[in-house]
Amino acid sequence: MNNHRMITKHCKPADRLRMLNGHFKIGSHAEYSDAKGTGLLSDTAEGEGATLIPGDVANFSGVVGGFQFKNCSSFGSQYALKIEERINTSIFCASLGDYCNNRHMKIMKGDIHAGYPANPDVTAFLTLDVSRLLEALSLAATEYHRCRSRWIGSAVYYGPRRRNITPRAFEGMRTSEINRRIYEQAFTKPEKFSCEEEYRLILYPPLRRTTPKSIFTNSLSDGVQRSFQAAIVDSGADQPRE
Repeated sequence: MNNHRMITKHCKPADRLRMLNGHFKIGSHAEYSDAKGTGLLSDTAEGEGATLIPGDVANFSGVVGGFQFKNCSSFGSQYALKIEERINTSIFCASLGDYCNNRHMKIMKGDIHAGYPANPDVTAFLTLDVSRLLEALSLAATEYHRCRSRWIGSAVYYGPRRRNITPRAFEGMRTSEINRRIYEQAFTKPEKFSCEEEYRLILYPPLRRTTPKSIFTNSLSDGVQRSFQAAIVDSGADQPRE
């Protein structure tokens, strides 16, 4: 899935200095959802989606997840069925490709018409090699969790997290389809964020334990910190570059 070589991390100057020293922060969907609705972190529904069957259903027969339904009916509710598709795992976010001043300006200035908040303090940036970053993230998560980890990356899809299916068209959802939808939620954001051109890397599958809101590499070994430094291919600057 990793088809990109370079990504650009837009950040505050203090964060850039921290990363140059190998001190990275690995976030999570839950952390970003709890970010008080400001700027780059104003997506308060990270990793949360649903398949909705609105209105009334009469005599539905089919499979939903691991459950078999036969001649089931539901009347009088807003939704006859709501299938939640929620994921929370460790995540690292950046923007596609090498540094782009036009994109940086859009992120800093925001877009009032799209409802995208300005980020005037996100003046700094640096550029990372995706393959090396994947290696560094795997080392960090393996050391933190004391078990082997796997990371994958993908460009973000900008669109709705929820989908409506009419009762007449709904034929059920097998577990494999629900799992696919849950996985897709990890890489989905509302259209208003599209100026970020985001590429994200996630720990997949999520470990069968509580996902930490954040992992800070300055609490990990020197070897892990050096691996993150090795992923930096352009030290960037504290101000936008023309």
